[in-house]
Amino acid sequence: MLFRRLYWAAYIASHLRGQRRWAFLPPDVIRRAQLRRLRRILAHAFCHVPHYQEAMRRRGLTPADFRTVDDLARLPLIERDQVQSDPERFYSRAIPDSQCLTLTTSGSCGIPIRIRLDLPAVFQSAAHTGRERANVTPLLGREFGYREAMIVPNVAQTTLVLDFCHKHAWFPPGRRVQRRTYRIDAPLDHTVAALNDFKPDLLFSYGSYIGLLLAHVRAAGAPFHAPRALTYSADTLPLPVRRLLLEELCIPVFAWYRAVEAFNMGQECDHHRGIHLNDDLHPLRLVDAEGRPAPKGEAGDVVVSNLVNRATVLLNYRLGDRAALLPEPCSCGRSLPLLSFPPGRGDDFAVLPSGDLAHYTTIHDELLHGEPVWAAQAVQVSPSHFDVVAVPRECCDPSAMAARLAQRLSHRLRANLTVSVTLADSLPRTPGGKCPVFLSKVHRPIQSAR
Repeated sequence: MLFRRLYWAAYIASHLRGQRRWAFLPPDVIRRAQLRRLRRILAHAFCHVPHYQEAMRRRGLTPADFRTVDDLARLPLIERDQVQSDPERFYSRAIPDSQCLTLTTSGSCGIPIRIRLDLPAVFQSAAHTGRERANVTPLLGREFGYREAMIVPNVAQTTLVLDFCHKHAWFPPGRRVQRRTYRIDAPLDHTVAALNDFKPDLLFSYGSYIGLLLAHVRAAGAPFHAPRALTYSADTLPLPVRRLLLEELCIPVFAWYRAVEAFNMGQECDHHRGIHLNDDLHPLRLVDAEGRPAPKGEAGDVVVSNLVNRATVLLNYRLGDRAALLPEPCSCGRSLPLLSFPPGRGDDFAVLPSGDLAHYTTIHDELLHGEPVWAAQAVQVSPSHFDVVAVPRECCDPSAMAARLAQRLSHRLRANLTVSVTLADSLPRTPGGKCPVFLSKVHRPIQSAR
């Protein structure tokens, strides 16, 4: 057991080498690394993954027909509901579950998905965080031993990843980070008190939550331990909050572009123009609603290919985000392409009868994890009422489900709430084809969050 932990520790160390300066390497060096990963993942998918075996043979393709990542467009576009309804079609038959870490996406586009990661992918991804932290650790004054606070919707899953890494690999005591995780649905005054007690050097959360946290601190006039740097993922940091952090509070802030389906997709540099894409790991392209290439410089749906993970192979996968590739190179000198910040939503919060705000993940967590449903969408009609559309996994009574949801949400959000439930075969889509998990018809004040 110790030998294997030492093996994976050495594996991480070997992949960590050079990550901090990777983005400054010549483009042809990065392109060669991309092609090596492309060939390996295509060969593996062709031999061991049912979806790609069928898709390539049906089109008369072999791995040798893919000369660059642009050729991945010859594969069928994968939609989220395909992976959700039949995940085993994308699983490698060569990698048993016992050798995998299984994670579940947040379902922020309406459908949670189970993703398996093989051991090399987990530890390569751990090493690739060196790119994300290249701008951050100099601000903290050290690479290891600093305090990091993570405010996330799913503390259990975050802890699962950290525990998995420490179970399978040995980390020297002096090369660790002191981390604490906090729930995104905890009362803000409790979270502020906990942060003041822990005094983190680095704070990580959702962009929308960081905005609300700062609004609460300023409105309450409460003392707040300012971290040396802030990082965020999952959704967008509002522009006024970004300006407040950078210009008034002088707290550096950086976006990390991540997803369970593709870790370490990109990171913001200290010039703050956009996100530098790790296209040697997870190349992406932009398409319109019909899957055609988006015009250059215009926003499109993000389609990503994961060249790292062999346990659940996702190539040409529509992620659910929209963004644009920026044509001008960044003045920071990095060779990696630049993506605009993926836009967030203005309705990430529900307005409670008290006027307090609740992050949408609090509501969605109850819908997906407390009921036998494949997917769900909540629409806040008034501060005290939610209409829910649910796609059930099994026969169920919508009235009984509504009563259970109302009881649990009322308890969790400390408010008297009512819920109506409609069962459906699929979720309603926006004119752009999206399935948002939460919509609000209630005017949102700037106050505090649950």
